[in-house]
Amino acid sequence: MRGIKWFMILTALALAALAIYLLIPRTPSSPSPAETESIKSEDTLPASASSQPALPQAETEAPQPEVAATVEPPEASPLPAEEMPDSNALLEQAASALGSGKPISFDFRTKIAVVNAGTPRDSHIEGKIELGMSNSGVLHLKDERMEVKIYNDGNTCVKYLPSQNQYLKVPPAVTRRALISTGMSGVLEAPFVWLSDLLEGKTPQNTPATVVSGDHNGTACWELNAETPQYRLKAQLSREAPHTPLAVTMELKDAELEKQRVPKNIGLTLSTEFQNWQLSYDAPENYFTFTPPPGAVEVQPEGTMPQSAIGEGLPAPDFTLDDIDGSPVNLKDYLGKNIIILDFWATWCGPCRRVIPIVTEVSKEFADRGVILFTVNQRETPEKIRDFLQKQNLSINVLLDRVGQASRLYQVTGIPKVVIIGKDGLIKKIYAGMSGNLKASITQVLEELVQ
Repeated sequence: MRGIKWFMILTALALAALAIYLLIPRTPSSPSPAETESIKSEDTLPASASSQPALPQAETEAPQPEVAATVEPPEASPLPAEEMPDSNALLEQAASALGSGKPISFDFRTKIAVVNAGTPRDSHIEGKIELGMSNSGVLHLKDERMEVKIYNDGNTCVKYLPSQNQYLKVPPAVTRRALISTGMSGVLEAPFVWLSDLLEGKTPQNTPATVVSGDHNGTACWELNAETPQYRLKAQLSREAPHTPLAVTMELKDAELEKQRVPKNIGLTLSTEFQNWQLSYDAPENYFTFTPPPGAVEVQPEGTMPQSAIGEGLPAPDFTLDDIDGSPVNLKDYLGKNIIILDFWATWCGPCRRVIPIVTEVSKEFADRGVILFTVNQRETPEKIRDFLQKQNLSINVLLDRVGQASRLYQVTGIPKVVIIGKDGLIKKIYAGMSGNLKASITQVLEELVQ
């Protein structure tokens, strides 16, 4: 269990919140990237001309002072159009500096903008990347929920979770690209693969791009725009050589979304800001080698632990999650005693919003016969959940699956997912998605179980 929990904690940051999320459950239908609607200004009505009567002239006109003759300045010649540099030349200079193999470091912040059913939802991941000679380096990453540090000295690679004081040894990364991909996988892969090319001295693929003069936070920059089968790219580089990246925005297209197994019609745009580039710095001795802090516990890779099979008639996996008030709830305290309904859901999921009132109503009808409902929320904050429950006038047990621990145990690849567990601790019924006869079907199953 500890290994599985560790794996999900690490994966949440890599998937952001998939996450995810990290952050992105597999729902039957999801939206496409929201396009900003242009606002058309109303036509201005022409002002009506008004006639004014001529003023009568005075009988005697006062003498007018002489007006000095003015000399019109010559018409200014138009400034020559700014010559745009070649995109490949800009990227080659950046790659030469960033991929020299010398120690470098930089900070970053990535916004992951998701549009689902017309509703935007943002999450962020930020951190610092420090790279030594060759393939050594340290990645310090954090999002709204947790942080992780990844150490690679060329011989060993360690992922460390400070909040849990736990660490996991994994095979060493042999290149800078491989090191960055240990923390930037999933939907974060595309922009950081683009960056990794520069860090290895290569010009990113799918160039050339058009170059225009741009503005980054009030500072002039070069802006590169390109479109590939995977994404639409806007990259801003500093005007001064070696043209370090200032920002990269990628709108993922269907090919990349399908590769990352993102449900159809969900839109994803990733915007990354880069700061504090240091192209040469002296790292302390043994800085890239992980030294366990006092009391740190090593956990085993998730792959070394058997994964429980999930299916009707099989034992229901146990888990411990905090409820919405922060109190731990152990499923084992109810397994073998109650008939349990688990509903995996999120507030942004349309089908989930239709399912949750159904399972709430049915569970209340059978509450006096030992039926208990636990709704397992996927990676959302207590504040957001409370606001939803208040608006829907719902009073239910909510468990917080912050890192996807329970969803992985129950192999949840899409929501909503409802699991009914009998008093014998065995899974009796699994429902995926929303169906028209869901209420009748759940009622029938519970009637049989309470006999």
